[in-house]
Amino acid sequence: MTEFAGNKAFREYETMNLDFHSLIYEASGNVDLAEMASELRLKLAPYRKSQLFQIERVRASNLEHELIVRLLAAGNRPGVEEALRAHLNGARRAALKVRE
Repeated sequence: MTEFAGNKAFREYETMNLDFHSLIYEASGNVDLAEMASELRLKLAPYRKSQLFQIERVRASNLEHELIVRLLAAGNRPGVEEALRAHLNGARRAALKVRE
């Protein structure tokens, strides 16, 4: 994802971004939660699309993903939760900015 973000390969980044989030949902070990997250992701897709073509947001999102992965690998559950919330808030702020 870092390579795609750096090369402004937005469509490729979008594909890997979807895979990344799907892996996170599945890793929760909660089928119901994973299903709800996937359904919500579909509903929010129109708002997210505009973000994935803004280089600043793509780069920020990629850094957020890297932090999430590092914290997961370290087993830092509180850190993962905080990083996931920050990632969601970054996406929310970017979506609201686009709507202005």
